[in-house]
Amino acid sequence: MPYETSAPSLAGRRWELPPLPQLPPPRPAARRAAPARTRAAHLRRAVWRAVCGPVGPGRRTASRTDSPTGPRTDSRTGPRTDSRTGRGAGRPAAAATRSPSPGTTLQRKKDPHTMSLSEQGSAAPTVSAGAGTFLNDPRHVGALTTVRPDGTLHTAPVRFTWDAAAGLVRVMTVASSRKARNLLADPGGRVALCQVDGFTWVTLEGRGTVVTDPARIADGAKRYAKRYWSAPPDPPGRVVIEIEVDRVLSLNV
Repeated sequence: MPYETSAPSLAGRRWELPPLPQLPPPRPAARRAAPARTRAAHLRRAVWRAVCGPVGPGRRTASRTDSPTGPRTDSRTGPRTDSRTGRGAGRPAAAATRSPSPGTTLQRKKDPHTMSLSEQGSAAPTVSAGAGTFLNDPRHVGALTTVRPDGTLHTAPVRFTWDAAAGLVRVMTVASSRKARNLLADPGGRVALCQVDGFTWVTLEGRGTVVTDPARIADGAKRYAKRYWSAPPDPPGRVVIEIEVDRVLSLNV
């Protein structure tokens, strides 16, 4: 048997939605009141523009000129001057350094307390009495450093003598030694000789030369025997290395 209901039939019925309510138009955003300081600045700017024109304070027109011989010129107020000195504000009261005229050579004033390398090497170095006694002590030897042709350093222990009057160090050796060959490849090259005894040391720096003169070799051998109480070896090809000392470093002497 068919099912019956008391609900009205929905077939053919038209459904309509109710209209949406009309919303009021949005209110314009309230403008924030400018601070009193900003309002005052705007007011001053407006007064300035009304009196002086469109150019604001602190600005200059393109007609400003800066010449090296005169004060700066402002198109609105004219030349700028200092009320205290009467000079143009753009130019200092003291005269500035003027550029040299063509053909002039600038020369730096020499400091009397400084010396060039050539001047330093021309005078014999000053060695204290304690350093001189230490350098003549027969119990010590020195370490001689020379430069190889490839730029590396060569250091060897040597016996030497110190001639304070002439500012010379003499080292007895042979021409075939490494230190002699280094100086033969670079005559007058820089060398350093250091003698150390604990925390006491003296370093003598200068230019070394290999000498083959028999008289100077004999003089070097004589000084060697005087310091070390024995004659130096006399192998074939014996030479003497003479070092013209131009710098002395020391500690605790």
